[in-house]
Amino acid sequence: MSRLGLRLHADEEHWIPLSDLMTGLMFLFLLIALAYMVAVEHQKNQPKDVAAAYVRARAQLASAIDRELAPDLARWGAQFDPDTLSVRFTNKEAMFATGSAELQPRFKAVLDRFFPRYLHVLVQPQYRDLISEVRIEGYTSTLWKPGASLDESYIGNMALSQDRTRSVLAYVLSLPATQPQRDWLMNVLTANGLSFSHLIRRADGSEDAAASQRVEFRVRTNSSAPLGRILASENLVPTVAATPSLPYPAWSAQTMGKPLHSLYPAVTTNCLGYLDGVVAKYSGGRGAQLRGWGWDTAANAAVDRVLFADNRGIVLGAADGGSPRPDVPQTLPQVRSDATGWQGYVGITSRPVQAWGIMRAPATVCRFPPASATGGETM
Repeated sequence: MSRLGLRLHADEEHWIPLSDLMTGLMFLFLLIALAYMVAVEHQKNQPKDVAAAYVRARAQLASAIDRELAPDLARWGAQFDPDTLSVRFTNKEAMFATGSAELQPRFKAVLDRFFPRYLHVLVQPQYRDLISEVRIEGYTSTLWKPGASLDESYIGNMALSQDRTRSVLAYVLSLPATQPQRDWLMNVLTANGLSFSHLIRRADGSEDAAASQRVEFRVRTNSSAPLGRILASENLVPTVAATPSLPYPAWSAQTMGKPLHSLYPAVTTNCLGYLDGVVAKYSGGRGAQLRGWGWDTAANAAVDRVLFADNRGIVLGAADGGSPRPDVPQTLPQVRSDATGWQGYVGITSRPVQAWGIMRAPATVCRFPPASATGGETM
């Protein structure tokens, strides 16, 4: 019996460590399962987290602009809209003479005080990378020469509004306080004449001609970088098989990797169009296919060629025009072609991508902004 008891005791000594091992393995598997569940939950919440961070940053930028400018807006004849991040100047008589694009002395004095303070907010480190574009937008009423048709009024006011925004852009770029930030501004500051495409109306729906004649400084924020990555991870942008090289148009071979503005030094705002967004992304991180539409208002013709450049101005891709876009002339009667669409390719980059239409005027390009905040300006 004593020998049997020892043998049982020996078996127990071997059994106890084995049970401990099984318990340890079960605990390890439990930890792995919990870690997996946490990772899945984190991935599930990531779109909400990034979207919330973007909304917070945009709200903070709006608050900073408001704090800086609010004490003087009324004196300058201006209002700030935090929803659109737009500073609107509406005292037309103080800005331009009727039919003229020359800045009035009073408006120059306002810009002398306004723009350096406005710029000081925009270039703060917490906001600088959030900003994809600072737009100077010019608007008019429908008023034009007596007896002019609606089309004549629209085109005439388009030219006037474009000339006025270029005058404002040239003036603010010439200010001494602007010079330290000149390179950054030349990447983001644009002049956009919009004729009477966004009229201000009274409560009864009638046109408020005085309020419609205005100049706005509008900030466009870059939500497409974080949201674009999430959309891709969620498979909302289709992925296609990688190719040895993206099918760039043959004519673009001499432009790739070169500074856009060394090839096309003249920049105009005489165009209509948008970068609509990403059609597909190529597997293996090679790049993406983009689409949009463009109209050369000076030549009254569809844009045949488009280049894609990052925010340093380096050419990364190209597109051919001529694609059917019957929706464009249906919306904009001044566009007299159904073939204003373009589609092309851009190589992968972590920087925001801008679309530039090549105009009929020699060595001239015009930028097509993204159609929406998530219109695909970042690959």
